[in-house]
Amino acid sequence: MTVTLGSLNLGTVRDVTFEHSRRLSEVDIPTAEGSSTEDLGKQGSPINLTGVLSGSSRFSNFDQLERASRIGRSLKFDCDMLQTVAFLKTVKLTRQTPNVLNYALSLKQSRFKKVNACDYTDYWSVDSGGGSLSAVTSSPTPKEGLACIKLSGSIGAGVASRLKYTPADLVDLNFFDWPCFWFQVSSLATITSAYVKAYVDGGDYATYNFAGLITAANTWLKIRVFKDLFSVTGSMEWDEVAYITIDITKSGAETYFLAVDDLGGYE
Repeated sequence: MTVTLGSLNLGTVRDVTFEHSRRLSEVDIPTAEGSSTEDLGKQGSPINLTGVLSGSSRFSNFDQLERASRIGRSLKFDCDMLQTVAFLKTVKLTRQTPNVLNYALSLKQSRFKKVNACDYTDYWSVDSGGGSLSAVTSSPTPKEGLACIKLSGSIGAGVASRLKYTPADLVDLNFFDWPCFWFQVSSLATITSAYVKAYVDGGDYATYNFAGLITAANTWLKIRVFKDLFSVTGSMEWDEVAYITIDITKSGAETYFLAVDDLGGYE
């Protein structure tokens, strides 16, 4: 089982347990680390992990786990069954032998702010490259909710095929450190760039090239980008996002589709 938590060394992970709880993400609640829906009377989603650290670096690796818990910043969490962002709440040394450290981690899934469920094409448009825009329930099967947004057609060499989301009201992501969305593309061939951009206006925006995160075709990938990694043009106000674009550019022309689902952000 492959498990990652930020850049922390987890050694050999033996077990991961978690439970899914219904997100009340359409309701804004006071920001708090890992608060999830707890403030609304529902238990936040816990994640529990056990593992073993070995080798000469085992003590320093365990210290880094404790340090991450003390800092209290949210981290990317990935395993075979779950891709999310979580806070490391507690670190426990469960057993020590002359050669290994056994540990247990308690994490709490970060609160998610849903910007758009991608169930309907309302507020979505094709901003560049042409193609057919639709909300589909199959081909691909949505990752979340009722449907996903799909853009399909013939992409020209060097032309960005771009989706644009323009909400009815400004989006506030000021207290959400990880803009995120599910993404799928039909082919990895000749991809030169893939950008997500959040705009205050035409002269003030933040940009990130997520091409390096596209690791498989015809597969839902959870794109999560720490806000500090965005390149800013002009002045970026994350509490005044007027529209968001997601695009992909290829060096060769081809027939393609790209799909987006569950646009939002994690605290």
